[in-house]
Amino acid sequence: MKFVIMFGAIILAALFAAIGGYTKPKALWWKVIAILMVAFALILTILPPVSGNLSTARYIKEGFYESLNLHITNKTENHYFDEQSGKWFVYLGDKPIDLSDPSAVNFNRKLVIHATELPYGFSEDAELVIKAGYDKENDAIKFIETKYINPLFDYPFVPNLDERIKILNLHVPMAWIAVIAYLMSMIYAIRYLKTGDLNYDINTASAAALGNLFAILATVTGMLWAKYNWGNYWNWDPRQTSIFVLILIYAAFFALRAAIDNPERKAKLSSVYSIISFITVPFLVFVLPRMASGLHPGSADDVNAGPLVSAQPSALDTNLVWGFGLSLFAFTVIYFWLFNLLVRMNIIKNKLS
Repeated sequence: MKFVIMFGAIILAALFAAIGGYTKPKALWWKVIAILMVAFALILTILPPVSGNLSTARYIKEGFYESLNLHITNKTENHYFDEQSGKWFVYLGDKPIDLSDPSAVNFNRKLVIHATELPYGFSEDAELVIKAGYDKENDAIKFIETKYINPLFDYPFVPNLDERIKILNLHVPMAWIAVIAYLMSMIYAIRYLKTGDLNYDINTASAAALGNLFAILATVTGMLWAKYNWGNYWNWDPRQTSIFVLILIYAAFFALRAAIDNPERKAKLSSVYSIISFITVPFLVFVLPRMASGLHPGSADDVNAGPLVSAQPSALDTNLVWGFGLSLFAFTVIYFWLFNLLVRMNIIKNKLS
Protein backbone atom coordinates (compact mmCIF):
# COMPACT_ATOMS: atom_id res chain seq x y z
CA MET A 1 0.00 0.00 0.00
CA LYS A 2 2.79 2.40 0.94
CA PHE A 3 4.73 1.81 -2.26
CA VAL A 4 1.56 2.00 -4.38
CA ILE A 5 0.81 5.47 -3.03
CA MET A 6 4.45 6.60 -3.25
CA PHE A 7 5.08 5.55 -6.85
CA GLY A 8 1.50 6.19 -7.95
CA ALA A 9 1.73 9.79 -6.77
CA ILE A 10 4.96 10.32 -8.69
CA ILE A 11 3.69 8.74 -11.93
CA LEU A 12 0.37 10.59 -11.86
CA ALA A 13 2.04 13.89 -11.00
CA ALA A 14 4.58 13.41 -13.80
CA LEU A 15 1.78 12.79 -16.32
CA PHE A 16 -0.24 15.70 -14.95
CA ALA A 17 2.74 18.05 -15.04
CA ALA A 18 3.70 17.06 -18.59
CA ILE A 19 0.49 18.50 -20.09
CA GLY A 20 1.55 21.26 -22.46
CA GLY A 21 5.24 20.25 -22.52
CA TYR A 22 8.23 21.40 -20.57
CA THR A 23 8.79 24.53 -22.67
CA LYS A 24 5.22 25.85 -22.78
CA PRO A 25 3.51 27.98 -20.10
CA LYS A 26 1.02 26.09 -17.97
CA ALA A 27 -2.67 26.99 -18.24
CA LEU A 28 -4.25 29.00 -15.43
CA TRP A 29 -6.47 26.10 -14.37
CA TRP A 30 -3.37 23.91 -14.04
CA LYS A 31 -1.68 26.43 -11.75
CA VAL A 32 -4.79 26.88 -9.60
CA ILE A 33 -5.21 23.12 -9.13
CA ALA A 34 -1.52 22.70 -8.27
CA ILE A 35 -1.65 25.47 -5.65
CA LEU A 36 -4.89 24.14 -4.16
CA MET A 37 -3.40 20.65 -3.92
CA VAL A 38 -0.38 21.91 -1.99
CA ALA A 39 -2.61 24.07 0.24
CA PHE A 40 -4.86 21.08 0.99
CA ALA A 41 -1.82 18.88 1.68
CA LEU A 42 -0.50 21.46 4.17
CA ILE A 43 -3.92 21.75 5.86
CA LEU A 44 -4.14 17.96 6.08
CA THR A 45 -0.69 17.98 7.68
CA ILE A 46 -1.17 20.78 10.20
CA LEU A 47 -4.80 20.68 11.37
CA PRO A 48 -5.68 17.02 12.17
CA PRO A 49 -5.09 16.06 15.81
CA VAL A 50 -2.59 13.44 16.93
CA SER A 51 -4.32 10.98 19.25
CA GLY A 52 -3.63 7.62 20.78
CA ASN A 53 -5.99 4.85 21.81
CA LEU A 54 -6.69 3.06 25.06
CA SER A 55 -3.59 0.91 24.76
CA THR A 56 -1.35 3.99 24.60
CA ALA A 57 -2.86 5.33 27.82
CA ARG A 58 -0.32 3.22 29.71
CA TYR A 59 2.31 5.84 28.86
CA ILE A 60 0.43 8.21 31.18
CA LYS A 61 0.21 5.67 33.98
CA GLU A 62 3.90 4.78 33.66
CA GLY A 63 4.84 8.45 33.91
CA PHE A 64 6.33 8.97 30.45
CA TYR A 65 3.78 11.71 29.69
CA GLU A 66 1.78 14.06 31.91
CA SER A 67 -1.11 14.04 29.43
CA LEU A 68 -2.03 12.59 26.05
CA ASN A 69 -4.72 13.06 23.43
CA LEU A 70 -6.80 9.89 23.28
CA HIS A 71 -9.35 8.88 20.63
CA ILE A 72 -12.25 7.17 22.39
CA THR A 73 -15.70 5.88 21.49
CA ASN A 74 -18.21 7.41 23.89
CA LYS A 75 -21.38 5.48 24.74
CA THR A 76 -23.93 7.24 26.96
CA GLU A 77 -25.13 3.98 28.50
CA ASN A 78 -21.63 3.36 29.88
CA HIS A 79 -21.69 6.43 32.14
CA TYR A 80 -21.96 6.09 35.89
CA PHE A 81 -22.18 8.91 38.46
CA ASP A 82 -20.79 8.17 41.91
CA GLU A 83 -22.76 10.35 44.35
CA GLN A 84 -20.34 9.71 47.21
CA SER A 85 -17.30 11.08 45.38
CA GLY A 86 -19.22 13.47 43.14
CA LYS A 87 -17.43 12.14 40.03
CA TRP A 88 -18.48 10.64 36.75
CA PHE A 89 -17.02 7.33 35.67
CA VAL A 90 -17.13 6.38 32.00
CA TYR A 91 -16.49 2.81 30.99
CA LEU A 92 -15.09 2.87 27.50
CA GLY A 93 -16.01 0.31 24.86
CA ASP A 94 -18.80 -0.81 22.58
CA LYS A 95 -20.68 -2.66 25.34
CA PRO A 96 -21.50 -1.69 28.94
CA ILE A 97 -19.21 -3.29 31.50
CA ASP A 98 -20.65 -5.32 34.37
CA LEU A 99 -19.63 -3.29 37.43
CA SER A 100 -19.96 -6.40 39.62
CA ASP A 101 -17.07 -8.00 37.76
CA PRO A 102 -13.84 -6.46 39.18
CA SER A 103 -11.71 -7.95 36.41
CA ALA A 104 -13.76 -6.07 33.79
CA VAL A 105 -13.08 -2.66 35.34
CA ASN A 106 -9.44 -1.95 34.65
CA PHE A 107 -7.24 1.02 33.84
CA ASN A 108 -7.45 0.60 30.08
CA ARG A 109 -11.23 0.88 30.06
CA LYS A 110 -12.09 3.40 32.79
CA LEU A 111 -12.26 7.19 32.52
CA VAL A 112 -12.89 9.40 35.56
CA ILE A 113 -14.33 12.90 35.21
CA HIS A 114 -13.88 15.25 38.17
CA ALA A 115 -17.19 17.05 37.69
CA THR A 116 -20.82 16.71 38.72
CA GLU A 117 -21.96 17.41 35.15
CA LEU A 118 -20.82 15.63 32.01
CA PRO A 119 -18.43 17.77 29.95
CA TYR A 120 -19.15 18.91 26.42
CA GLY A 121 -19.26 15.97 24.02
CA PHE A 122 -20.21 13.27 26.52
CA SER A 123 -23.97 13.88 26.38
CA GLU A 124 -24.42 11.75 23.25
CA ASP A 125 -22.83 8.78 21.52
CA ALA A 126 -19.82 10.09 19.63
CA GLU A 127 -16.17 9.65 18.83
CA LEU A 128 -14.10 12.02 20.93
CA VAL A 129 -10.51 13.15 21.08
CA ILE A 130 -9.87 14.09 24.68
CA LYS A 131 -6.87 15.36 26.60
CA ALA A 132 -6.32 12.93 29.43
CA GLY A 133 -3.97 12.32 32.34
CA TYR A 134 -3.67 9.69 35.05
CA ASP A 135 -5.81 9.57 38.20
CA LYS A 136 -3.72 7.61 40.70
CA GLU A 137 -6.45 7.52 43.35
CA ASN A 138 -8.89 5.71 41.06
CA ASP A 139 -6.27 4.01 38.87
CA ALA A 140 -8.05 5.45 35.85
CA ILE A 141 -7.66 7.75 32.91
CA LYS A 142 -8.44 11.29 34.10
CA PHE A 143 -10.42 13.55 31.78
CA ILE A 144 -8.89 17.01 31.32
CA GLU A 145 -10.73 18.54 28.35
CA THR A 146 -12.54 17.68 25.12
CA LYS A 147 -10.40 18.50 22.09
CA TYR A 148 -12.50 17.26 19.14
CA ILE A 149 -15.90 15.66 18.60
CA ASN A 150 -16.26 13.18 15.73
CA PRO A 151 -12.93 14.12 14.10
CA LEU A 152 -12.87 13.50 10.37
CA PHE A 153 -9.17 12.74 10.37
CA ASP A 154 -6.53 12.16 13.02
CA TYR A 155 -2.96 10.92 13.06
CA PRO A 156 -1.66 8.15 15.32
CA PHE A 157 0.23 8.77 18.54
CA VAL A 158 3.82 7.52 18.23
CA PRO A 159 5.89 7.47 21.45
CA ASN A 160 8.57 10.19 21.54
CA LEU A 161 7.23 11.81 18.36
CA ASP A 162 3.81 13.22 19.29
CA GLU A 163 2.96 16.17 16.97
CA ARG A 164 6.40 15.90 15.38
CA ILE A 165 5.20 12.91 13.36
CA LYS A 166 3.54 15.40 11.00
CA ILE A 167 6.94 16.47 9.65
CA LEU A 168 6.86 13.17 7.74
CA ASN A 169 4.44 14.76 5.26
CA LEU A 170 6.95 17.51 4.41
CA HIS A 171 10.41 16.10 5.05
CA VAL A 172 10.13 12.81 3.17
CA PRO A 173 8.47 14.17 -0.02
CA MET A 174 11.17 16.83 -0.30
CA ALA A 175 13.94 14.25 0.05
CA TRP A 176 12.20 11.93 -2.42
CA ILE A 177 11.71 14.71 -4.99
CA ALA A 178 15.41 15.58 -4.69
CA VAL A 179 16.20 12.01 -5.76
CA ILE A 180 13.73 12.23 -8.67
CA ALA A 181 15.30 15.53 -9.80
CA TYR A 182 18.82 14.07 -9.68
CA LEU A 183 17.57 11.07 -11.66
CA MET A 184 16.05 13.33 -14.31
CA SER A 185 19.31 15.29 -14.49
CA MET A 186 21.20 12.09 -15.24
CA ILE A 187 18.67 11.00 -17.89
CA TYR A 188 18.90 14.33 -19.71
CA ALA A 189 22.71 14.18 -19.46
CA ILE A 190 22.68 10.80 -21.24
CA ARG A 191 20.33 12.18 -23.89
CA TYR A 192 22.63 15.14 -24.48
CA LEU A 193 25.65 12.89 -24.94
CA LYS A 194 23.66 10.82 -27.47
CA THR A 195 22.21 13.73 -29.47
CA GLY A 196 24.36 16.79 -28.78
CA ASP A 197 21.16 18.87 -28.38
CA LEU A 198 21.90 21.78 -26.01
CA ASN A 199 18.27 21.82 -24.86
CA TYR A 200 18.98 18.56 -23.03
CA ASP A 201 21.90 20.28 -21.32
CA ILE A 202 19.51 23.00 -20.13
CA ASN A 203 17.20 20.31 -18.75
CA THR A 204 20.17 18.61 -17.05
CA ALA A 205 21.19 21.78 -15.23
CA SER A 206 17.59 22.74 -14.37
CA ALA A 207 16.81 19.37 -12.82
CA ALA A 208 20.09 19.36 -10.86
CA ALA A 209 19.34 22.86 -9.50
CA LEU A 210 15.91 21.79 -8.27
CA GLY A 211 17.41 18.60 -6.86
CA ASN A 212 19.74 20.65 -4.69
CA LEU A 213 16.90 23.01 -3.72
CA PHE A 214 14.71 20.15 -2.47
CA ALA A 215 17.70 18.43 -0.83
CA ILE A 216 18.36 21.64 1.13
CA LEU A 217 14.66 21.88 2.09
CA ALA A 218 14.74 18.24 3.23
CA THR A 219 17.84 19.03 5.29
CA VAL A 220 16.24 22.10 6.89
CA THR A 221 13.00 20.27 7.79
CA GLY A 222 15.10 17.39 9.13
CA MET A 223 17.14 19.83 11.26
CA LEU A 224 13.96 21.32 12.75
CA TRP A 225 12.72 17.82 13.60
CA ALA A 226 16.13 16.91 15.06
CA LYS A 227 16.14 19.99 17.30
CA TYR A 228 12.91 18.99 19.03
CA ASN A 229 13.53 15.25 19.01
CA TRP A 230 17.29 14.89 19.51
CA GLY A 231 18.04 18.23 21.19
CA ASN A 232 20.27 19.76 18.48
CA TYR A 233 19.75 20.96 14.94
CA TRP A 234 22.81 19.04 13.72
CA ASN A 235 24.00 15.74 15.20
CA TRP A 236 26.23 14.36 12.43
CA ASP A 237 23.83 11.47 12.06
CA PRO A 238 24.79 9.32 9.02
CA ARG A 239 21.70 10.43 7.11
CA GLN A 240 22.33 14.10 7.88
CA THR A 241 25.96 13.71 6.83
CA SER A 242 25.19 11.80 3.63
CA ILE A 243 22.65 14.32 2.33
CA PHE A 244 25.08 17.16 3.17
CA VAL A 245 27.77 15.40 1.10
CA LEU A 246 25.24 14.94 -1.72
CA ILE A 247 24.45 18.67 -1.75
CA LEU A 248 28.18 19.44 -1.95
CA ILE A 249 28.64 17.02 -4.86
CA TYR A 250 25.95 18.78 -6.88
CA ALA A 251 27.19 22.22 -5.77
CA ALA A 252 30.48 21.24 -7.45
CA PHE A 253 28.44 20.48 -10.58
CA PHE A 254 27.46 24.15 -10.83
CA ALA A 255 30.99 25.29 -9.95
CA LEU A 256 32.21 23.22 -12.92
CA ARG A 257 29.63 24.79 -15.25
CA ALA A 258 30.53 28.30 -14.07
CA ALA A 259 34.23 27.70 -14.78
CA ILE A 260 33.74 26.80 -18.48
CA ASP A 261 32.73 29.35 -21.10
CA ASN A 262 32.41 27.18 -24.20
CA PRO A 263 28.75 25.96 -24.31
CA GLU A 264 29.46 22.59 -25.94
CA ARG A 265 32.43 21.80 -23.73
CA LYS A 266 30.45 22.88 -20.67
CA ALA A 267 27.52 20.67 -21.68
CA LYS A 268 29.71 17.64 -22.36
CA LEU A 269 31.73 17.82 -19.13
CA SER A 270 28.75 18.63 -16.93
CA SER A 271 26.76 15.76 -18.50
CA VAL A 272 29.52 13.31 -17.65
CA TYR A 273 29.72 14.78 -14.14
CA SER A 274 25.92 14.48 -13.71
CA ILE A 275 25.98 10.80 -14.65
CA ILE A 276 28.86 10.05 -12.27
CA SER A 277 27.23 12.10 -9.50
CA PHE A 278 23.98 10.17 -9.69
CA ILE A 279 25.86 6.92 -9.05
CA THR A 280 26.44 8.25 -5.52
CA VAL A 281 22.76 9.10 -4.93
CA PRO A 282 21.42 5.57 -4.18
CA PHE A 283 24.46 4.85 -2.00
CA LEU A 284 24.25 8.11 0.01
CA VAL A 285 20.44 8.16 0.32
CA PHE A 286 19.43 4.51 0.62
CA VAL A 287 22.47 2.35 1.42
CA LEU A 288 24.95 4.17 3.68
CA PRO A 289 22.39 5.47 6.25
CA ARG A 290 21.09 1.90 6.71
CA MET A 291 24.57 0.42 7.08
CA ALA A 292 25.65 2.78 9.87
CA SER A 293 24.28 3.18 13.38
CA GLY A 294 22.49 6.46 13.93
CA LEU A 295 19.56 8.33 15.43
CA HIS A 296 17.47 8.53 12.27
CA PRO A 297 14.71 5.90 11.77
CA GLY A 298 15.96 3.16 9.49
CA SER A 299 19.55 3.13 10.77
CA ALA A 300 21.45 -0.13 11.20
CA ASP A 301 20.52 -0.41 14.89
CA ASP A 302 16.85 0.53 14.40
CA VAL A 303 14.14 -2.10 14.91
CA ASN A 304 12.78 -1.59 11.40
CA ALA A 305 13.66 0.07 8.10
CA GLY A 306 11.80 3.25 8.91
CA PRO A 307 8.09 4.09 8.68
CA LEU A 308 7.95 4.17 4.88
CA VAL A 309 9.72 0.97 3.88
CA SER A 310 9.17 -1.15 6.98
CA ALA A 311 7.63 -4.56 6.43
CA GLN A 312 5.66 -4.15 9.64
CA PRO A 313 2.00 -3.58 8.67
CA SER A 314 1.42 -1.17 11.57
CA ALA A 315 4.54 0.90 10.90
CA LEU A 316 2.50 3.61 9.17
CA ASP A 317 -1.09 4.41 10.10
CA THR A 318 -3.68 4.39 7.27
CA ASN A 319 -4.53 8.07 7.76
CA LEU A 320 -0.85 8.93 7.71
CA VAL A 321 -0.41 6.92 4.51
CA TRP A 322 -3.10 8.95 2.74
CA GLY A 323 -1.89 12.24 4.18
CA PHE A 324 1.64 11.41 3.12
CA GLY A 325 0.49 10.23 -0.32
CA LEU A 326 -1.39 13.47 -0.98
CA SER A 327 1.56 15.55 0.17
CA LEU A 328 3.96 13.57 -2.03
CA PHE A 329 1.65 13.98 -5.01
CA ALA A 330 1.15 17.72 -4.45
CA PHE A 331 4.83 18.53 -3.99
CA THR A 332 5.74 16.43 -7.02
CA VAL A 333 3.32 18.49 -9.12
CA ILE A 334 4.93 21.67 -7.80
CA TYR A 335 8.37 20.26 -8.65
CA PHE A 336 7.38 19.69 -12.29
CA TRP A 337 5.88 23.17 -12.43
CA LEU A 338 9.13 24.66 -11.11
CA PHE A 339 11.05 22.54 -13.60
CA ASN A 340 8.87 23.90 -16.39
CA LEU A 341 9.51 27.50 -15.28
CA LEU A 342 13.25 26.99 -14.81
CA VAL A 343 13.73 25.31 -18.21
CA ARG A 344 11.83 28.10 -19.96
CA MET A 345 13.81 30.75 -18.10
CA ASN A 346 17.14 29.09 -18.96
CA ILE A 347 16.16 28.76 -22.64
CA ILE A 348 15.42 32.50 -22.78
CA LYS A 349 18.64 33.27 -20.91
CA ASN A 350 20.59 31.04 -23.32
CA LYS A 351 19.11 32.79 -26.38
CA LEU A 352 19.88 36.25 -24.96
CA SER A 353 23.49 35.30 -24.27
